[in-house]
Amino acid sequence: ALRNVIVKAVTSPFRLLASLVGGGEEDLGVVDLDAGTDTINSAAHERLGKLVQALAQRPALRLRVIGHADAVADATAMKQGKLEYFLEQEGLEQQGAKQAGADNGDQQARNRRWSKAVTKLYEKTFPDREVGEQTPEQLALALRDSMTLGADAMGFIAARRALAVKRVLVVELGLATDRVLIDAVPASKVADNRTQAELKIDT
Repeated sequence: ALRNVIVKAVTSPFRLLASLVGGGEEDLGVVDLDAGTDTINSAAHERLGKLVQALAQRPALRLRVIGHADAVADATAMKQGKLEYFLEQEGLEQQGAKQAGADNGDQQARNRRWSKAVTKLYEKTFPDREVGEQTPEQLALALRDSMTLGADAMGFIAARRALAVKRVLVVELGLATDRVLIDAVPASKVADNRTQAELKIDT
């Protein structure tokens, strides 16, 4: 039994920590986030809360937080976010008065206002292309794919995720700030197809 505990402490330390607070085999060392965001959702917040409870029983342990990014999923989500921003800003001319573009409700409903905003933005973005018989959905997809991101976009979202996890641990859950470190991830390993933040025991 002692050997099993030692092996688990080395190979699966966050599962061992979970067992201290009734978490079974739950891996508290991974924080999943939605693509394109650094928002800690309620499920992730709950798991971090369990981790802080477990760490209260192991006061000598410190954490390292490593942010990750997915070069496909995060890029697609961030481009979609840019498109939604531009559609909201795109003014519509109606009876000589300039109105607001497609707000969040319009974009969720994909209604007439959204279709007009998409078409107008497409014509402005691609003045040499004909709209033709393309549907608004096809136009929106072309617009999304045309959105550009900065060269450091993946590194930026990965760093934001690590900071977001530390903020929850320290500011919201009360873990001492000197028990949470943030690791810099080499640029070559940032976009490793994980919309996550990873926790490690500091050694």
